[in-house]
Amino acid sequence: MLTYLGVNKTIALIFAGCVALWLLAILTRNTYADNGNHPGKTALALFTKLPLAFIWVFNLIQMLNPGGRTAAQRAQSRGSVILVLTLLTPVIGFLVVDKTGSFFNPKQWISGRRVGPGIRSHL
Repeated sequence: MLTYLGVNKTIALIFAGCVALWLLAILTRNTYADNGNHPGKTALALFTKLPLAFIWVFNLIQMLNPGGRTAAQRAQSRGSVILVLTLLTPVIGFLVVDKTGSFFNPKQWISGRRVGPGIRSHL
């Protein structure tokens, strides 16, 4: 697709790599600060966060574009991916330390809906 837009693939990969390294640096810095400047806890948190992020993004892509030759195979693939996302998304949501903000805030997603106070306070 990049060749249709007239973009050089090498430049696009270098740019994507730089963005990924920048985001990894921000993630590492924030994780280090959130864990009381303790390198061991930071390493453990990164060891948990990064695989969960890769699994979640991979499954999200698989849900949008499931593999399989027939419609039945694609439906089965999509079903298993939705199961994994259904189980993994709340776990990732509970691992978020600071639930402030407007776009990625789970409390904002359910505002205005009648949800029990016990559920809303634990998000």
